[in-house]
Amino acid sequence: MTQESILLNVLKNLPPVGYEGFEGLILKLLEKLTGDWFYLAKAGYQAGQDMSNIGLTGNYIAVECKRYDNKTSLNEREI
Repeated sequence: MTQESILLNVLKNLPPVGYEGFEGLILKLLEKLTGDWFYLAKAGYQAGQDMSNIGLTGNYIAVECKRYDNKTSLNEREI
């Protein structure tokens, strides 16, 4: 098994939402990258923002997470 296939397998097995899921992984990576704190939005209508920082430095960052499989049919509206 290659490193790439191991990583893909781990990502596919993460829950899609929550701190312990794919969203949480992205949140933690962004915090390491930017040095800023990010917060996950609550479930429901989020206006395209699964997480955001509080923008104290003047830079506001909002993120929408999608995890697609190579078999997933993509719809422009969903992207």
